[in-house]
Amino acid sequence: MKIKRYLARDMPEAVEMIRRDLGPEAVIVSSRKVSAGGWRGLFQPKKLEVTAAVEYPTVGAQQVAHDLRQEVGELKRLIKELQLQPSQGEEPGVLLENLNRWQEVLLKLDINHELVGKLLENMEGLSPGNNDPSIKEILGQRIARLFKEPELNPGVRVYCFVGPTGVGKTTTLAKLAAEAALFQNKDIAILTTDTYRIGAIDQLGIYAEILNVPLEVVMTPEELAEALTR
Repeated sequence: MKIKRYLARDMPEAVEMIRRDLGPEAVIVSSRKVSAGGWRGLFQPKKLEVTAAVEYPTVGAQQVAHDLRQEVGELKRLIKELQLQPSQGEEPGVLLENLNRWQEVLLKLDINHELVGKLLENMEGLSPGNNDPSIKEILGQRIARLFKEPELNPGVRVYCFVGPTGVGKTTTLAKLAAEAALFQNKDIAILTTDTYRIGAIDQLGIYAEILNVPLEVVMTPEELAEALTR
């Protein structure tokens, strides 16, 4: 989706500008009268500010969707294989193979290589045939000691993700939203003001669709305030 603002004398001029720029499929999202900036604007007639949008899948968004679904499918396959395999009474070779598979799963989850090594260290010493806990159980215990689950406060809360491009705002938001929606049964919604970065809305839309939560695009402080009241 591409969203853009236009300043025109009247609506016919705005429509002409929108069609020339975005094409005939574009739709008008909102319009309002605004004054020109500066002191000269006090003596000039108000302009018409029109916000228009056109929806077409970007190559980046399509690639994100494809990669995301492929990665989720691969992780599900690996975890299912590990769950189906016996965790006790294994031969040393099978144990090592399972450790390698768990390492693959953890690395695919973008966990730091050094941390993956710490999580899996000393597991080669598990003795087949005795009552040693399974790899999955040990991993669960170690991860529980390393990380504290994010607990969202009760009641209505607003969490803002602000920062430069590429620092991980969208990824962090998606992880917290998944925790809240899937594991804590929270009623959540995603709001975005990022209408300028290519594919930003499409990427958030994919996450929102997967989590089955609403996504709303806000353009002005007034729209943000209205969305928060809902």
